[in-house]
Amino acid sequence: MTDRGDSRMTGRPVRRKPNNRRPAVTHVIEGAGGEFSVTLGYNLETMRICEVFIAGSKVGSEMQSLLDDCAVLLSLALQYGVPHAQLLHSLHTGRVEGAASLLGQVVELLHE
Repeated sequence: MTDRGDSRMTGRPVRRKPNNRRPAVTHVIEGAGGEFSVTLGYNLETMRICEVFIAGSKVGSEMQSLLDDCAVLLSLALQYGVPHAQLLHSLHTGRVEGAASLLGQVVELLHE
């Protein structure tokens, strides 16, 4: 992973970009009326999740575009160091039953 500067010196958050080659594990989850593949990419140095891919909708569909965008935002949050627990808490607020969306289910998978 590469750092883009030191946040202590610039006062800005630091993104830890993943290496071009990294281990990944794919999980299958059910939600939003279908079955989805969630691939989690890991940082080689720390073995922490640093990237997410979500697939399962028809290629080119609006749903697949939304899933791609959600995966990019979630990956960026992880690369900027947002803890899994914080993401989970934010998506569960006020819900006893847990995540209410497919994205929430993906974040639950990160937290396992």
